Order: sequence, then structure tokens, then C-alpha cells
Amino acid sequence: MTIAIERPVYVDGQVLGASDLQQSLDYVRDENARHERYLHSWGIAEGLDVLSQGDDYVLQPGFAIDSSGAPIVVSEAVVLERQQIKEEALLSGGDNGFFPMFIVRAEAESDGGQMMGRRPGAAATRRSESFAVRFRRIATGWDENQTSPPVAEGPEDADESNRVVLIGFVHWSDADGGNVIGFQRRYESFVPRYAGVRADEVLARGGLLTLRTRRTGQSDAPMVVVDDHNKQKSFVLGLDDGTGRVNEVFSIDSKGNVIAKGDIKAEGSLTGTIESGDTRIESGLVIDGMTLPLPMGITEEKVQDGNVALHITVTPHIDAETSPEPSNQLFQPIVTKCFVDADRIVHCTIRWFKIGGNESDIVNVAGTVSYLVIAAVTAPAEASS
Repeated sequence: MTIAIERPVYVDGQVLGASDLQQSLDYVRDENARHERYLHSWGIAEGLDVLSQGDDYVLQPGFAIDSSGAPIVVSEAVVLERQQIKEEALLSGGDNGFFPMFIVRAEAESDGGQMMGRRPGAAATRRSESFAVRFRRIATGWDENQTSPPVAEGPEDADESNRVVLIGFVHWSDADGGNVIGFQRRYESFVPRYAGVRADEVLARGGLLTLRTRRTGQSDAPMVVVDDHNKQKSFVLGLDDGTGRVNEVFSIDSKGNVIAKGDIKAEGSLTGTIESGDTRIESGLVIDGMTLPLPMGITEEKVQDGNVALHITVTPHIDAETSPEPSNQLFQPIVTKCFVDADRIVHCTIRWFKIGGNESDIVNVAGTVSYLVIAAVTAPAEASS
């Protein structure tokens, strides 16, 4: 049987109990948690940098979402406590080096409300939503791909959650009784998670969509701009120029023409369309027995289908170094054959003979030819290279 999610509805004259009002809060809270879990990915959403201030390292205000969809708000700067690092990381088997730092959601009962006839020991009417900073050793595993609660459930309600959000790594030194000497976001293969968006469609309402890898204005940060208003540069890959605008590296206009600043290296094939009447040319040197290459963009299939007509010219390339005695000018060459067969295989033989010599002085060698292949497209064809 399907279990429905109930939404409180109030009517005039209804007697409201604490459970009715609590259900109203829980309904909204659970809906928000599901939204954060399933339309976003969890992690750091804002701030939570750790900065050096004098002899201390201080966690800055910020906001994160844990893997249950619960918000974690750090409203004020917090100084990292050396004693806490010793107790949670060093005394559990750590040593000098880097130690991961996390924040977790924490809740506690709070006396903030007023209640008529309230007796000592009565239930609290408030819960403070806060956070806790935690440290561990690198060798101590933590779940980087935490499992979300069931779909119908809201955020985790433990007094202190075990759903950690990695902030970064403190660098600890045992010198002078122990101290934090540095902080960095990344360590080896470990990096903090940042909150993101889960979407199969992203719609720019004004026709301009920008994707950034860093905040606006951070120089040389990669970015992508898709602009429906700029037909000359509809799609641009580039780097932030320091003011939020893009320094173009690669662009495509609305007709599909590509402009790239820099070298292009293709490790696969490039395909396209060649039109009737187009001409492609290939030239070079090959030796007897080799197959002549086709011009770039022309395939064997298109030649066999009759969509491309080939015009081929070969000319013997006589090299004195192929003579039986290169320094002996009495040896002279004669081209006995030089042609290309239907499979574009070159046949070329050079016969060297000695003036005034006898039959034993005649030597046949494989010849080299210079070739010119002209491919004339007689029907539209797909080209590749």
C-alpha cells in the first residue's frame, strides 16, 4: 500500500494541538530537504574558507547542504581549536601532516519560548540548528558518496549528524607544542564537494547562458558562453578576462563555422560534406608497389560508389643513388615501366645499364615516382579525414 505524505489543513473552530503545528513545520522542512537532495547535489554552497589571521586559522561564515538535504549554516567566523585537533586527529594515531577538516549539522534543545504554567523539566519549545567542526586522520575513511534518506523522509534529525561535509585539510606541526601551520582545500586525490544542480535541461530566459568554473572576475578561469543574440559567436569557450567577460579561445557561429585560437589535434576522424564540383588534390613521392593515397576528405567508399572521379599522373623520379655504382657515370637509367593500376598501386621499374658493358652490367631496381592525384566530386558526399 502506498503511504501518502500528509499536508496539514486547518478549519475554523478547530482545536490545534502541538502536533498539528509541528506537522506544519515538518511538512515544509521535509519538502525543502527533498528539493535539496534531488534537484541539487550536496556540498559547500557558499563561503566556508579557512583563512590565516595572526597565529590562528579561522573558518569563515558560509553555507552547506549535507547529504540528507539539511542546511548547515556557519553564521560567524570560528577559530580552529588546537586542542580539538590533538584530541580528534593526533591522539587517534595521527602525526605531523595534513588532517581532513569537516563540518556536520548539530542540533540542541533551546529554552526560547514561553508557556503558561510551565513546570521545571518540561519539554523545550525550541531547537537550535548549528554545526560542529570535526577533524580526522587521512587514513580514517569517510563516505564521500553518502546515501540519501528514503524519498519520503526529511532531513536527518540527530543531535549531531554523521553526514560530514569536507572543508579542506589543516597542516599540523608538532613544533612548539603543536600548531596549525597551513590550510589547503585539496590534498592528494581528496577534494571538497560543492553544491550543484541536477538537471537535464538548463534554460536561459534572456538568451544568454554562462557557465563558470570560478566566481566572476577570477582571471583565466575557464568559462563557456552560449549567446543567442550573437550570431557570429553563438558558442564560445574561453577564459575569464578578470572582469567577468570571456577571452575567446574557441567559438562557433550560428552557421556552424569554427574559429580556434591555437593548434587543433584530432586523434580520431573528422567528417563533413563535400559538394558536387569540389576538387581535392594529393601529391608526393612513393615507391614501386605502394598504393597511392586519396586526397583528404575522399574515402574509398565514395570512389567505389562513383561519386568521385580520380585523375592520376605519375612521373618517374630517377635517383642516381639507386645506380649500381653511383659514382660511375657510365651507368645510365631507362624507365621500363611506370603506371598505376586500377587499385592505385604504383608499378615502376628503372633499368640501369653500363655504356659499353655486357649483359651482367644490367640491373633492374624498384623506381620512385612523383604523383599527383586529383579527385573531382561528381555527387555530394560525406568527407572524412
